[in-house]
Amino acid sequence: MSEGKDEAPVRIEAAAAMLGVTVRWMRRAVEERVIPYHRVGRFVLFQPSDLREFFSRTRVSPRDDLTVPPWLRQSLADPGAVPAAGAVGRPRRRGGDRPLRKISPADDRPA
Repeated sequence: MSEGKDEAPVRIEAAAAMLGVTVRWMRRAVEERVIPYHRVGRFVLFQPSDLREFFSRTRVSPRDDLTVPPWLRQSLADPGAVPAAGAVGRPRRRGGDRPLRKISPADDRPA
């Protein structure tokens, strides 16, 4: 396909296939005016160049090394290494080591 506005517009099903999303997502994007489109009668049409521009505009860049949390940075540095127990992983939430309180039927009785 050639670049530019001389390309034939595509219907919503083809546009969804080009972006790798569902037709439902495309209809929601049209309703919320997230993506450029043309309405011709009851048809919703998209320019392939607009779809490519939308796709490139929504690219999310990877984080740089400074923003990667230390617990993940260590595992990314040497993915083949087997870490010591508890050395790598998400930090535990507070109170994670406490055992759960057992509830007995006596606790449910009114005082």
